[in-house]
Amino acid sequence: MQATRFLVQRLKVDGIVVETTYADLYVVVRDDADGPAPTDWEAQAHGIETRNISAGRHHLECSVPDGSVLSGEAVVRFSDGTRHLFRGDSDLLGFAG
Repeated sequence: MQATRFLVQRLKVDGIVVETTYADLYVVVRDDADGPAPTDWEAQAHGIETRNISAGRHHLECSVPDGSVLSGEAVVRFSDGTRHLFRGDSDLLGFAG
């Protein structure tokens, strides 16, 4: 199993930029797979301002330091207005592991 954590420099949720003090993307690739399964990635974000992100499925776009954009559908596992945790619910596009 290979696990990779990416610092997220810019996060978009459903096309809207979420300003953060910190955000990351954690991806797991199992030994018998070429890439992460749809539920083998998650993103967390600590927002600068309070933002209501409703329960349900959302489209995430994560820009990382090497210039790549990783994106996919994810469900909200937790959100209190400033801290948000998403679990992958589709292929993670842009991941090259």
